[in-house]
Amino acid sequence: LGLLATHALWSFYGGQRREIMYWMGLMGGMSAYNYGTCTHYTGGLMLGESAVVGVCPLSYRNQTDKFFTVEPQTGRVKCHGTQYYATSNSSKKEYYYDAVLDWMDEYVRRLEVGYYRIGLLTTGNGSIGILHYPHSPVTTSRCVTRGIECCAMAILSPWSHGFRFVYSIQLRLLSEGEDGYEDPQSRGFDTCQLKSRHWRIRLDDDGDNIQRVDGDGVVGLYPLMREGSHRVGGIEYENNATFSYQSCTNEGVSFGGHMLFVPGSVDIPTGSAFPVHLAPFPLQDNPEYMY
Repeated sequence: LGLLATHALWSFYGGQRREIMYWMGLMGGMSAYNYGTCTHYTGGLMLGESAVVGVCPLSYRNQTDKFFTVEPQTGRVKCHGTQYYATSNSSKKEYYYDAVLDWMDEYVRRLEVGYYRIGLLTTGNGSIGILHYPHSPVTTSRCVTRGIECCAMAILSPWSHGFRFVYSIQLRLLSEGEDGYEDPQSRGFDTCQLKSRHWRIRLDDDGDNIQRVDGDGVVGLYPLMREGSHRVGGIEYENNATFSYQSCTNEGVSFGGHMLFVPGSVDIPTGSAFPVHLAPFPLQDNPEYMY
């Protein structure tokens, strides 16, 4: 009984071809440093005694350990090799015969409402796909400081090696007409450049245990921001105002802090450095759905 919903899906769509590029996985993905995944929807493939619903043997840098399996007896969708289920994590039902359909239905809903969006899965190679970073008032933080918008969110990644959460931070200098925009005279600069980061990771609900992370740049980069574009490492990104980078952390319940920016540039400053705030965003250890 547990596999009837799975067979119903396969009767409509038998899965993606194995030879397609890794970032074209139907279920989307993410990346950070040398780890990345993009989940492909397969049909009829078996792994041990469980039918595979979503499988990711086609992720880059030899990361081939991400699988979603179906428990034949209960119908639950399992994150293979971990303690997590991909759906109904908060439910105590004994049987989940419709779990696969529910999993797919929720995924479609998230795409329709913009919870998951299209973007670069990896930096610099044109690998545009569906990103797993969640966009919602609950999961995403947004803060604007002197016209610089900082948005951030994180996902649980139990398949990763050495860390549990992958987070994405997106920076841009807002343009006229956008919420929080300040003109150059009001904010005090035409361009500005990131100099250093100062993260504060709350490790418990009480907020008594804080991990501090301080360093130059972000992942070795020092983006220079302009209205409508940005520059990183000497490369100009015209018509792309957003600098986005991904990193990881192994523990915590929330993540926040600030970055220091310099008006003008680090080499030729036109004013004093100022903090751009990163509003705290949650590190969810037990999400109801996983993809």
